[in-house]
Amino acid sequence: MLIRRQVFAGLGSPAFDLRFNFLGGGDHDFFARSRRAGFRFYWATEAAISETVPRSRTKLGWIVRRGLRIGAINYHIERKGAQSTWSRAAVMAKMFGLVPFSLFRATRIVLRERKAIIAMHPMMVAVGSALAVLGIEPQPYAAAKIVS
Repeated sequence: MLIRRQVFAGLGSPAFDLRFNFLGGGDHDFFARSRRAGFRFYWATEAAISETVPRSRTKLGWIVRRGLRIGAINYHIERKGAQSTWSRAAVMAKMFGLVPFSLFRATRIVLRERKAIIAMHPMMVAVGSALAVLGIEPQPYAAAKIVS
């Protein structure tokens, strides 16, 4: 990606919010703030991207943790964009409301795809968002504590 210097100047310092260091999602937050600040995005649909995915990322536990983490990131980004008490309350209500809605989405996905693991993703994201409202969230990038 290429980012113009004016974007960094317009967003202030640090450009990447340090509160996302242990959760992840700082890049998502950066682009959400850029969009709210009125900066525009362009992309080339013909660009080829390749990535090596470790086998560990195909395991159920990792997929569940990733969904919970994405939900927490989504909550924090929406919460940052909410400027008033009313809009922050609306974000919290939305996060809790996503949980029952995710059951509906999961059912549709199971019926269409016939794979429960695919259907589980929107549920984990919704649960992760609701848990983040309560202050419960994963911190996959936090350093392990050393017990002496």
